[in-house]
Amino acid sequence: MVMSSILLKNVDYVLTQNSNRDVLRNSSVFIEDGLIIEVGNPRVEAEFTISGKGKVLMPGLINCHTHSSMSLLRGYADDMKLDRWLKEKIWPAESRLTPYHCYVGALLACLEMIKFGVTCFNDMYIFTHEIAKAVEESGLRCFLGEVIFDWNKDEKIPYFKKFIKEWGGHERIYPVVNPHATYTCSPQTLEILRDIADSHKLLIHMHVAETHEEVKEMNKRYGMTPVEYIEQSDLFSSRFIAVHCNWLSENDIRIMSKNMVRVVHCPVSGMKLANSNVPPLESLFRNNVCVALGTDSCASNNNLDMFEEMKACALIHKFVNNNPSIISAQKALDLATINAAKVLGIGEEVGSIEEGKTADVILVDFLKPHLAPVHSKSTVISNLVYSCKGQDVDTTIVNGKILMQERRVLTLDEQDIINRSHSIIRDLFP
Repeated sequence: MVMSSILLKNVDYVLTQNSNRDVLRNSSVFIEDGLIIEVGNPRVEAEFTISGKGKVLMPGLINCHTHSSMSLLRGYADDMKLDRWLKEKIWPAESRLTPYHCYVGALLACLEMIKFGVTCFNDMYIFTHEIAKAVEESGLRCFLGEVIFDWNKDEKIPYFKKFIKEWGGHERIYPVVNPHATYTCSPQTLEILRDIADSHKLLIHMHVAETHEEVKEMNKRYGMTPVEYIEQSDLFSSRFIAVHCNWLSENDIRIMSKNMVRVVHCPVSGMKLANSNVPPLESLFRNNVCVALGTDSCASNNNLDMFEEMKACALIHKFVNNNPSIISAQKALDLATINAAKVLGIGEEVGSIEEGKTADVILVDFLKPHLAPVHSKSTVISNLVYSCKGQDVDTTIVNGKILMQERRVLTLDEQDIINRSHSIIRDLFP
């Protein structure tokens, strides 16, 4: 549903996520032509009015690391270590995927994210032309690029260059350079990809230091850590997004800080794959490294619920550091909103509710027993991080367009997508 003007009226709480982290009580927000025009008490008429009674308005959640079409592999390869998970189950299954499969898988992922209040995601997968079509239909915002390995670069690099030409000017779809990992991309491959990123000013998005085995292998091959290897390949800059980073040395962190590298933490996937370590967030924060959250794929998570990710992040770091205040509810919320926007280089456009910013916002229904009572403004944030579920999202708006209202998705046919995903699985895994 496209509306030139929307009034979100009399919202119980507005979490602005601005520089002061202001939480507004009983306020309204006026949206026009895709932008947030007024926050507070706008006295205007709008073409469409949505009541905020009993609801919390907040910036849309941003998922900074996904493999969207792997929604089709949800539950297919559980309870395995990463190397066996990839080699025995995931890569063989992916070899059977077609462009149509990835289109439907991406539709399923977009449907799930809309229903969970995710308004933007950063994706690494195959057949990205088809994924882009699904994203365009859904109305979501997406950073997207073909995953590149040494063994597929001759085919995939020309494919990705065509993708840049076709989708590079889209208002919601942004091409991203996606080398898979240090252990699957040689210096020669990384050099080619660096040149593509530099010539088009694109983000580079890569798995880095995910497992201890990766760190040991890179030391055996090159006598360097994965971070040192990437620095030597001259890939690091403020446009580099390093995903996972579970095994970092203090020197690695200094290198990342010096080069303004951004980090994406995927706590649920990391715990499920038993990667045996978590990123040293306290040291990353101390060294001014910008950090955000991602879910990773539905094959290793097994959902795209960023509320669950915020809670897991806060809890696992409290536990391993024996420090209940190391990641507060507010900090966890930052990692999924304003920090995430900064990681993707769009912090001036989205990630907070401020006049002049793009209207990527969600309404969360707080009239639920598990979200009551609300003692104060700070309780709202605590309840969002520690008690909320993706299913509590009532309305999702991206670029000033209503994608879901009262839990009904308006841009996609929910039952048709679910039916098609079941049909594909019957064909792939008879």
